[in-house]
Amino acid sequence: MFSPPRSVTCRSAPGRPIAAPAVASSLALFVLVYVVIFGTGIYYLLRLMRAEPESTAAAPEGGGRRPRLASEWAAGPPTE
Repeated sequence: MFSPPRSVTCRSAPGRPIAAPAVASSLALFVLVYVVIFGTGIYYLLRLMRAEPESTAAAPEGGGRRPRLASEWAAGPPTE
């Protein structure tokens, strides 16, 4: 069986930890990309909420057809 890795063997290079500037730049890039993507999504959602709904067609007189309820399906086929 394999033994779990020890902390001595879990480094980037033997005896050399990862440099702090490399970790900091990686974190900064991650935060920047996250802010850009999340900010763009929030902007898009706010723009959608601000826009007026589009009217595709005028409602027919009498209110038009409505979907059948489950209780109506149990009663049998439509009588229209």
